[in-house]
Amino acid sequence: MNTKEVTFFALGTVNKIKVYYHKEEEMVSDTLDLIVERIQNISHACNFYDEHSEVGLINSFAGEKKVRVSNDTLRIIQKGKDYSIKTNGLFDITTGVLTKLWDVNHNDGKLPSLFKIHQAKKLVNAQDISIEGHSVFLKRKGQMIDLGSIAKGYCADLTKEILLSEGITEAFINYGGTVITIGQKRRIGIQDPFQKQGMIMGSIEAQNQAVVTSGNYEHYFMKGKKRYSHILDPRIGRPVDQKIASVTIVSQSALAADIYTTVLFMKADASLADELVIMNDGRYYMSKNLRKVFVKYDQ
Repeated sequence: MNTKEVTFFALGTVNKIKVYYHKEEEMVSDTLDLIVERIQNISHACNFYDEHSEVGLINSFAGEKKVRVSNDTLRIIQKGKDYSIKTNGLFDITTGVLTKLWDVNHNDGKLPSLFKIHQAKKLVNAQDISIEGHSVFLKRKGQMIDLGSIAKGYCADLTKEILLSEGITEAFINYGGTVITIGQKRRIGIQDPFQKQGMIMGSIEAQNQAVVTSGNYEHYFMKGKKRYSHILDPRIGRPVDQKIASVTIVSQSALAADIYTTVLFMKADASLADELVIMNDGRYYMSKNLRKVFVKYDQ
């Protein structure tokens, strides 16, 4: 069996696809080129920080007029809205106003005022997303969609869908830590949240599944001795303040896993997925199914 690997930048991270195939190399190369181009287009369209992107235009015209978007952006927003409602707002793609307010990636330790937090929190409500045909409209001025917590999962699922449609049945997809295995069983390393990047605390055996890990060590800023994570709780308008360092979800869908890693930080029921939760004091717990396939590594 032949192998081919491609690495590219999109969605704010490094992405890798490795395929195993018996087909003609040219066909495989064309398929991978198609995937890379489509993912990069999605990355541009959903860029929260680009006011000229499709999401940027939706946010700029909130409360004023609807914006026509591409098929993929439309599907991501629709799925995001559905899950926002399904999780009763624990996950919500209209937290963009909070993303901008806290600006975790560029924050130098300044906390927003309670008044600003209160005002921003009132604008978070996925029910205010109106979808008509290929157009999207936010009902209130100042509202913002942020697809950063869902786009990688959507793209990973889409990549799997395209590969399978082209007859490729063995592959490994890694989009910035959002992993999907296709075909044979593979061991997926789990990042140790208390060690430097690349150090793993154990591994999970996965087959035709998505494995997604999210942690408070990924993007954050410090104020005194307190860590303020990029994971925002829409109920309080602030970064989650829990004792959880890391959450790993195993699911049939990378998009669903993306969402439930966020939900679990708020100690809600992930229900449709298997999970591994690592506490800030080093303890960890996991579902019964994951205990059967998890191996802890000694440091």
